Amino acid sequence: MQYINGTWTPLAECDENTYILKGLEAGKQYKVAVITKLDGKWFTDVSNAITVTPNTVVTTKYPVVNKVEVQNNSFRLSWDAVEGAEKYCVAYYSAGKWRLLDQFDASQTSYTRTKVPAGKTYTLVVGARINGKWDASDLTQRAVNVTIK
Repeated sequence: MQYINGTWTPLAECDENTYILKGLEAGKQYKVAVITKLDGKWFTDVSNAITVTPNTVVTTKYPVVNKVEVQNNSFRLSWDAVEGAEKYCVAYYSAGKWRLLDQFDASQTSYTRTKVPAGKTYTLVVGARINGKWDASDLTQRAVNVTIK
């Protein structure tokens, strides 16, 4: 049963002890209850109803840099926002390790660094923190190279 507009409405019948609700909208609350049919009679006690709220499905868990700009001893990285991101960070690869360069609020989808030493190519990556966790997967595959001449 599903509670819709002040009325309990049948949702589905099944012979199993589990049921998967499909087609629900992420973030929307749904009040549902399980009722039983014994000896041909429905027992419509909904006192054990629960409210379910589907989570947002995150399709991209890390930012993809879509623009790199270099001017003199400065660079700017830009990316599209990642759904559910709480923070972003920029890291660089040096001496065989990824090292944090900076982290900031998720409202920012670009990063500018000035006074970068010239004559080098830097390997950089943008990361996102979602649900309190930083995604550190495939850093090398999603990194970009920035050359300061």
